[in-house]
Amino acid sequence: MYFLSYFFSNPPLSGWLTLSRLESRTDVIDAHLPPLDQVQAILVGHGHFDHLMDVPYVAGKLPASVHVYGSDTVRNQLTPELPLERLVGLDAKMARNQSGGEWVSINPQLRILPVYSEHSPHFGETVLASTTVQQPLQERPQDALDWKAGPNLNYVIDFLQPNETGTEPRVAFRVFYQSSSSGSPVGFPPQWLLDDGVPFDLALLCAANYNHVQGYPQGVLALLKPRTVMLIHWEQFWEEYRTDRASPLPGLDFAELEQRIRSVLDADVPVLLPNRGASFELGARP
Repeated sequence: MYFLSYFFSNPPLSGWLTLSRLESRTDVIDAHLPPLDQVQAILVGHGHFDHLMDVPYVAGKLPASVHVYGSDTVRNQLTPELPLERLVGLDAKMARNQSGGEWVSINPQLRILPVYSEHSPHFGETVLASTTVQQPLQERPQDALDWKAGPNLNYVIDFLQPNETGTEPRVAFRVFYQSSSSGSPVGFPPQWLLDDGVPFDLALLCAANYNHVQGYPQGVLALLKPRTVMLIHWEQFWEEYRTDRASPLPGLDFAELEQRIRSVLDADVPVLLPNRGASFELGARP
């Protein structure tokens, strides 16, 4: 099972603080993008530029059968660059407040459950560019504040093993993905899913701004009890993309974050901190 996480363009801090036009760095993407032959879908947590801006160029390298999934805001911001039939808005499918939600089938071996969450504040109680985009855009967003977050989505991702004909497929590997830290219990999976008896094999959790919200990531980890944790979105996304060096976001205290994690998880649960260009292959549970 393979997971790719990519934002390569990394416009300099001066560019997005001055609200200059942001452009994808196709030369950097081409230099660092790994093989895409096993990619089945692109999942987007929210619509800020550091999550969405490079998606059209990357999607253009994939077959038309590979769709982009995200909130309706994400879909509406991508319409100037991608065909509408490749864009799947998930607002109507989201679970909220630990109830509701619908599985979305990617293919017979893969399904996703979108879960409404929130974006952590950038400062105080303020989330920048947090509004929704109600209608498809006619042109690509220009500056950092033009890329609107919309609702933040977490995802439960199930890799399925087909059973005998006519029976429900078996979940071979279950993943929880969270692209922004949020306070408990916002963003928790619905209760009906937690009651199905399938354990969580991997939790992909955003490290950025973990200290801007209460109870993160302790709340979600205590609920999921995953076999493995992987921390993502921890590096500065305004420095030149390089695989031999990445600087942590300012104020990101890894020691405190690890202390929070270990307060609810056993010491033998692996916590992975992948650097740029790192790859992991994770097998199904025994």
